[in-house]
Amino acid sequence: MKKLIVANWKMNMTKASGISLVKSLSVKINRSNSSSPKVVVCPPFTLISEISKILKSSKISLGGQDCSTDSFGAFTGDISSLMLKDLGCKYVIVGHSERREHHNESEKIIKNKLDLALSLGLKVILCVGEKMQERKKGNTIRIITRQLQLSISKKCNNKNTIIAYEPVWSIGSGVTPKDSEICDVHNFIKNKSSQLSIGDKPLMVLYGGSVNPKNSKNILSLQNVDGALVGGASLKLKSFLDIIKS
Repeated sequence: MKKLIVANWKMNMTKASGISLVKSLSVKINRSNSSSPKVVVCPPFTLISEISKILKSSKISLGGQDCSTDSFGAFTGDISSLMLKDLGCKYVIVGHSERREHHNESEKIIKNKLDLALSLGLKVILCVGEKMQERKKGNTIRIITRQLQLSISKKCNNKNTIIAYEPVWSIGSGVTPKDSEICDVHNFIKNKSSQLSIGDKPLMVLYGGSVNPKNSKNILSLQNVDGALVGGASLKLKSFLDIIKS
């Protein structure tokens, strides 16, 4: 199975810088061999239309960073899965820890987003993970179990749903869990998600949380780590390419 490397630009990049980066990235990825990882870029919504044009003939897929629980209507500022699909997106991230924290997104909201995105044919990257206090109390598995049980539906299978494990305390901190901790959580997610989803193959599980060129080779070599969700390191061409090559 090919690894999957997802770039989450978050609220970064102007039109000029975003276009420049994705053009350069596309040239490099299009020259890569068939064994290279699958790459997805999730830019801010303001750049999706322009970047979609660039990626039409590229090996890189396009994704959204979030979506609404509704397809259309009086929801000021929201972006629907229908709109993302219309602009050429194949993927969408839901349940990112920054959405959970800063926008008070509940598991119910996240599940509604996931279900609607799947019904429209988008592939969903569902983020789960624990905070530092939860880990210190030994509640990592309990927290992730709850997130998975309340978010995964019987629409989910290994072709349309990907899980991203992002320990909240690791994001942007430069600190990553021990190898054994990553393996333990990924093994658990593989098994649990298989019970909750349909089909006979387990869901892909990505690792996200301070992934950079220095640690990516090691992280991606770990058991049941099927790829990475990359934040800050995806904003620079060299660092992101180094992660892809690792």
